[in-house]
Amino acid sequence: MTASAPSLEQIRKTIGNYSIASIRNWLKRCDVPHTANTRNEIAERVHNAITKGDITLDGLVAAMIGIEEASSKRTFLYRIPNTPDDIEHISQQLADLKMKLSTERIAASSPTPTTKVVYVINGPEELRVKWTELHKRVKAIRKTREWVEENVPKIIVLIVNKVTGLVQLRYDKPEDEHNHTEEGDSTDHAYFAYFKEQAENLIGHPLEPVELRSSLEAILKAEPRVVRTSYTVDESSDGGYTQRAQKQKNRDVRDLAEWQYVLKDKTVRTFEEAPVKWLKEMSQASLNREVYSYIDAANGMVRFDADCYEEEIEYVLGKLV
Repeated sequence: MTASAPSLEQIRKTIGNYSIASIRNWLKRCDVPHTANTRNEIAERVHNAITKGDITLDGLVAAMIGIEEASSKRTFLYRIPNTPDDIEHISQQLADLKMKLSTERIAASSPTPTTKVVYVINGPEELRVKWTELHKRVKAIRKTREWVEENVPKIIVLIVNKVTGLVQLRYDKPEDEHNHTEEGDSTDHAYFAYFKEQAENLIGHPLEPVELRSSLEAILKAEPRVVRTSYTVDESSDGGYTQRAQKQKNRDVRDLAEWQYVLKDKTVRTFEEAPVKWLKEMSQASLNREVYSYIDAANGMVRFDADCYEEEIEYVLGKLV
């Protein structure tokens, strides 16, 4: 090991509690050995790759920040006006709020139950903000009849595309207890609403939700198929609410005879939600694997897997909006 190579303990500290699946996926994309099932194994893989010069410590740190900001996120989509005056208003709003601006993304550290701003980067084409806070997960242990509490760090990221006016609010899943309450109780709604309000305050514009029903319908009806799915939910103008599922392994819900009826039926339908896997072969080399996302069209939300990374999120959103 060279004198400048980081120690195994330093590697363990850098990868922290990030998803093993996401780190494996990053190593795979770096074309280095990536088989590992435990945190110790993945740390040794990373350490060996850095020692051999296949990856760098700076590259590892950047990858962990990317994982922190993309992994397992519930991404709500909004729009803001994007005329030159509207975009200039963002910079003025940040100045009026006396926000301290950063020039580079950094990892979150030492979260507390009180929300903390990690960074605010106001670039010419993108505003990017990251917050962190601590939630509490409460588990019941059946054998001992005890409750066990676990502190869980959370990351929330705001991304404003100043060119298109598209806004992403990426949330980690809320836990059982946190500081965002309604009538004294922690609720998911209060958690999501708090950061939407914070985003609107920073931007100086109201966030208009993006509805994804027509986009979901388009990708489900696309030929040749660009996604595969085993489950869909739709609502019809006659009051119907229909959940369709394909139970046969490796078959698509659109292989059902009932789907052909849906295509021919004149009843007006809206497609509400579906878990989909985006096909690598239909991505024009943008994807190196199938990518999972759960599309909640009515709420303008897309949920991604733990091992998803930034470029995959951008690909999926580019197909939806």
